[in-house]
Amino acid sequence: MWRRQRNDRRRRASPPGRRASPPGRRAGGLRLGLATRSGVGAGSESSAGKGFSLVVGKMTFSSPWATVLTFALLTVRVAPCAGRQKCVSRDYGHGSVVCECNSTYCDSMGPVTLPPLGQFSSYVSSKAGSRAEEGHGQVQKNRTGADLRLTIVPYQKYQRIRGFGGAMTDAAAINILSLSPDTQDQLLRQYFSSEGIGYNVVRVPMASCDFSTRLYTYADTPGDYSLDNFTLASEDINMKIPLLQRAQALSPRPLALLASAWSAPTWLKTNRALTGKGSLKGQPGGKEHKTWAQYYIRFFEEYAKHNLTFWALTTGNEPSAGRMTNYSFQAMGFTPEEQRDWVAMDLGPAVHTSAHAHTHILILDDNRLLLPHWAKVDLNHYVVGWTDWNLALDRGGGPNWVKNFVDSTVIVDADRDIFFKQPTFYSMAHFSKFLWEGSRRVGVSTSKETALEVTAFIRPDGSVVLTILNRSSSTVQFEVWDPAVGYIPATAPARSLLTLAWNTR
Repeated sequence: MWRRQRNDRRRRASPPGRRASPPGRRAGGLRLGLATRSGVGAGSESSAGKGFSLVVGKMTFSSPWATVLTFALLTVRVAPCAGRQKCVSRDYGHGSVVCECNSTYCDSMGPVTLPPLGQFSSYVSSKAGSRAEEGHGQVQKNRTGADLRLTIVPYQKYQRIRGFGGAMTDAAAINILSLSPDTQDQLLRQYFSSEGIGYNVVRVPMASCDFSTRLYTYADTPGDYSLDNFTLASEDINMKIPLLQRAQALSPRPLALLASAWSAPTWLKTNRALTGKGSLKGQPGGKEHKTWAQYYIRFFEEYAKHNLTFWALTTGNEPSAGRMTNYSFQAMGFTPEEQRDWVAMDLGPAVHTSAHAHTHILILDDNRLLLPHWAKVDLNHYVVGWTDWNLALDRGGGPNWVKNFVDSTVIVDADRDIFFKQPTFYSMAHFSKFLWEGSRRVGVSTSKETALEVTAFIRPDGSVVLTILNRSSSTVQFEVWDPAVGYIPATAPARSLLTLAWNTR
């Protein structure tokens, strides 16, 4: 299962200079799950870290981690580390701070190296202003005396992590490129370089979405079933592709690109419009459905000319929206059965027989409420990753052609050639920076009932990462017991987030 953040609540963003993100406002998101191999119908093979199609669902975040950092405050009994670049904080009167960055300075976590066996690292983010601040402590041989003990249970094994990231929309690209070249590089480094927060997944809209300045597709010539006139837009050639290439150059590992289309060209649709209630003409197996499948292949071919290949595609952004009368921006409707048959008869074979047969197919890129029905059509599996929405927006939460303004992890102020990293940037960092691809979730037991919410992973090198969220208004003292190393003392004040990490060999 995959989760995708989608901040499409019709509200203005929380731009620095106007107001910072208030606690608890970063809700909404998409859950993706359900697995099949590319080119295969639903229900064949499912294993986290392998080929799978994902069911997506928008949610008011039921997982502990959606509203994490906007109200986070946590301490641990460790000594602070010196030499890290600190946040240049700006407080706009809404309960926490944002961190201001420019062409020459930005706070940074830097490369993370864990201390030797017998010690641990901690990373704390807080409503009071701490931002992923690092410390080290000594693992104890004996119990610390805390009433609450969290025990790592390594033999309880669950899913493996694929990755974390955000979306390179037209709006995100416009905002990044509105900065000076040096500030652009600074922003991209914060996301993708080894000194940044380790994003390795980038969602790329295929043609326009609401976070574009105009409506367009790549094949707007009516009746062009062979797609002879398929052409990438200037937004791809001049903005998204160059930025993706720069992001890849900064990343220490290959980026996993994820393609999502909002709508087919109007001449392939029943309503002859990009917006509103409409679906593909004809039936799965017919010429319209096959042309729409080939549209994806042509997209991959054009991006491949720029040395950009895709890890996965989704079968269409929010298919439920395309079944709503007068829906305000780009959408195309599918039922679960229609999409299943289109994948089995058209999209799957098209991908399988193309030069991009490695590309995975992710299904139900949509609201979480739809998950039970879609799960009856396919198979459901664990969450293996998360993608945020726009990588960057302006101070008004755009641009967005339909004025569906929202918030973003990074806000750009082009007039001052600066950008602000909002609290959610650091909440993402507590996962994306530490949970390498291939990290496997393991069990955690508690010695008694607790308000703490925890998740633990063993990374490919055998090190352990434990992230703790305290939503309550009370401070909680606890210890962590890893039978492989010993006891780790910690304290979680009210509304707090902490990542602990240590070597086991």
